[in-house]
Amino acid sequence: MCLTIPFRDNFVFIPDWMVTFLYLSLTAATIVAIYLFYNRFKIYGIRRLLKGLSGSAKTNMDTFVKGGLLQRKVLLRNPGALIHVLIFYGTVALFIGTTLVFFDADLLKPFGIKLLQGDLYLYYKVTLDVFGVVFILGVLYATFRRVGLKPSYLHSTKGDYVILLGLLYMGVTGFVLEGLRLTLKPVPWAGWSVVGNELSKLFATYATNPDLLLGTYRALWAAHALVAFFMVASIPYSSLYHIPAAGLNMLLAPKKPLGRMNTPFNLKTMMETGNFEVKVGFNRADDIGWDRRVMLDSCTNCGRCEAVCPATAAGRPLSPRKLIQDLDRFLLSEVRTRGTKDVFESEAVNEDELWSCTSCNACVYECPVYINQLDFIYEFRRSLVAANRLDEYKNRLLLNEATHFNPYGISPSERDVVVEELHARKYQEGARYEYVYWLGCASTFDLRARSIAKSMIKIMEKAEVSYIVLGSGEKCTGDPVRRLGEEGRFQELALQNIETLKKVGAKKIVTHCPHCFNTIKNEYPELGGRFEVFHHSEFISRLMDEGKLKLSRRLELKAALHDACYVARGNAMVNEPRNVLKAVPGLQVVEMKDNRRRTFCCGAGGANYWYKAKEKVAISKLRLNQAMRTEAKILAVECPFCTVMMEDSVKATDAESSLTVRDIAEVVAEAL
Repeated sequence: MCLTIPFRDNFVFIPDWMVTFLYLSLTAATIVAIYLFYNRFKIYGIRRLLKGLSGSAKTNMDTFVKGGLLQRKVLLRNPGALIHVLIFYGTVALFIGTTLVFFDADLLKPFGIKLLQGDLYLYYKVTLDVFGVVFILGVLYATFRRVGLKPSYLHSTKGDYVILLGLLYMGVTGFVLEGLRLTLKPVPWAGWSVVGNELSKLFATYATNPDLLLGTYRALWAAHALVAFFMVASIPYSSLYHIPAAGLNMLLAPKKPLGRMNTPFNLKTMMETGNFEVKVGFNRADDIGWDRRVMLDSCTNCGRCEAVCPATAAGRPLSPRKLIQDLDRFLLSEVRTRGTKDVFESEAVNEDELWSCTSCNACVYECPVYINQLDFIYEFRRSLVAANRLDEYKNRLLLNEATHFNPYGISPSERDVVVEELHARKYQEGARYEYVYWLGCASTFDLRARSIAKSMIKIMEKAEVSYIVLGSGEKCTGDPVRRLGEEGRFQELALQNIETLKKVGAKKIVTHCPHCFNTIKNEYPELGGRFEVFHHSEFISRLMDEGKLKLSRRLELKAALHDACYVARGNAMVNEPRNVLKAVPGLQVVEMKDNRRRTFCCGAGGANYWYKAKEKVAISKLRLNQAMRTEAKILAVECPFCTVMMEDSVKATDAESSLTVRDIAEVVAEAL
């Protein structure tokens, strides 16, 4: 070909026997990779996998594009985001470049077609040089981060270092080979190979010994190819397997509100059919469904979940990263040996780590490959409840819910007494109203939390809202028992509440409790309870927008907002409480370190409010430290459990003179 036209010279300086060796090695590596992938996919069931993809791939394609191709979740956190993006896009570009070479040298050549020539080839060279540098910088940074910076949540294995070394070798030798080629055979367009051209100038000192350069080129060329083939063939059983597994998980993971649990059975259907045969929870590898197995395999061991977990931060025996990694190893071992070991007896999972979880969903929200760690924790808890492996606190919670329909163990009739005390509008048959105000258990039976209900009633009366409360007709929504693992009791409570709400003609429900809000909004619909549900932060914000609520009293104070997990993270509601607080005259709103959807838990969720978990420091104390650093005078909250937890922490640290915990409804009521 004419040297005035830029073109790629394939297999230059490479003898035919080495080219043959290349293709034989590639064939062998491909066969090995296919065999190993086949063995790995057998764990899921290949037919089930294909059927699952055919049913969900189209629905989840946006998740795959945003989460996989655009790295949306990866970019949420630095500096790990920079590393992964550099390596990911560098790899993608180099893979595309290699594919184009394959087309140019193998598929199109028999037809006399030359793809990589002219301007296209020049742009190709510059682009690959840029992404090659990006790739190498990413690998070097990843290595330095593991060896030098060593963040506490990043756990490296020998395999990780082998992978990084292999990637670095391929990136560097790719440029070295280009530099040697240009030294041995200079071309007019060498300047377009930016890095390779500069290296060729270094190698020019050895131009008087072409045999040395040629031998080095051929040796490096063969080694470069063999390392690449080895890494591809080893993907199914190396840390690189997270690449295909994560892609599959993004295409398969069910779309649901972050705060909604899976429903393993329908109690109403079971009662109607008389069929009560159902397996609840996980305790053996066989219990883990094929799609959950894909989810386990997709874990990258990046530690992002561990970095945001409040239980880990408090020194509790839980790391969501370790839980998933240990469970995946247990699964692989059991599948290979066809074992039937109990997951607890094998110590792959221990009970303390499960009870450490506050169900705040921080790990789920943070995971870049869309693993739902809570789904596994809930299933294990269900198996523990089914086996009655509970302490006195958990048993008392279940007993209270069974006998008194609330976690406090107080007589249901007390609800009517509280309604009278609050001077709230109790439902009367035939009454016409717009909203049911759902008081919840905390604001009924806890004196501190009851102040929130008083403030809400004051606000609704001021805004002339048409509402009623249910009094003793209201039962616990079932949130604490469901997250403890007692699905049957949850559904009993839910079905009774749904029946009551339908009986009084409820259409719209307002509640100040995020747990009640999330449960009625996201979990009752599966059981036949479909209502329009508002959290009080959203409701008060709407009243203000509609001009029904005007605030006149100035509060010359600084307030820090503590976002409730089940409002902000679980239901993506972050602007409404801020709008409410900013509408208070004189109030200055500041942010804590962890805010909005990346808020930090108070420690009460996941039924933790009702039992004691082993910890080195209280989770609420960690959150209080963040609040104190803002120098705010008010810690504004939007949950009765957050109110009690944070106020107890304030008292325990003698910080009452510098910080007051107030629900946003209390703040607004004071400003009326």
